[in-house]
Amino acid sequence: ADMLRLRARALNDLGRNDEALDSVSKALRLLPDNRRGARMRGELLHTQGNIRFYTGQMTDAVASYAEALALFRKLNFKRLEATMLMNIGFVSQCMGEYEGALKYYQEAYNIDLQIGDRFYTGAKLANIGQAHAEIGQYDRAERYLRKAIDLCKAVEDTSGESDAVTTLGQIRLWQRNVDSARRYLNEGLKLARESESAYGEMRAQIYVAVAKLDAGEPPEGALVEAEQATELSRRSDMPQGIVFGLMVQAK
Repeated sequence: ADMLRLRARALNDLGRNDEALDSVSKALRLLPDNRRGARMRGELLHTQGNIRFYTGQMTDAVASYAEALALFRKLNFKRLEATMLMNIGFVSQCMGEYEGALKYYQEAYNIDLQIGDRFYTGAKLANIGQAHAEIGQYDRAERYLRKAIDLCKAVEDTSGESDAVTTLGQIRLWQRNVDSARRYLNEGLKLARESESAYGEMRAQIYVAVAKLDAGEPPEGALVEAEQATELSRRSDMPQGIVFGLMVQAK
């Protein structure tokens, strides 16, 4: 079952998503009815949720994560419980359900505080800040994002730091402070590339393109940035990034 799970992850990375889901289904049928089997079932459902998310099956992804969440809660695996809460929150945010996303993010953050896990706490705060930003609560968002940056730096989580810095740039764009936005966005893009975060790079580069347009620069520069972000999204199998990239190209 574990080898089939690893095979599914490899197939997903290759873009062979139907085969990846089939490997997960086969693995689920092999599991014993005991504690070890229950944990493996949760991990397989996590993998299944990731594949569904990356192929745009948002509702099905949430269903997989929710089933895994119930298993990890029953087994009292707090760290994995927090991971599933974060995943459900992130998918909810992608679907525009920001209030729901905040609830899941806060639950995950509270688990980190309970078990004393600092490494991913900064990333969780960055997501909480982004959700607040999306509903227009900029001051509250910035407080969370500043905390996130400090925590990510302390544990050398460059990917989480990139997310937080990029969101600060996003807020500055919405506030029509283009010069400040560009400084944050360029720094977020640099950090994303350092951490090899395809999602972080795609997101920052798209906002860099938007900032160039808002600054009144010739559109050719923004078009190049948007095209590169779209191509990265295609290579990384990120449908959401492809959509955003094409939208900015059209603009």
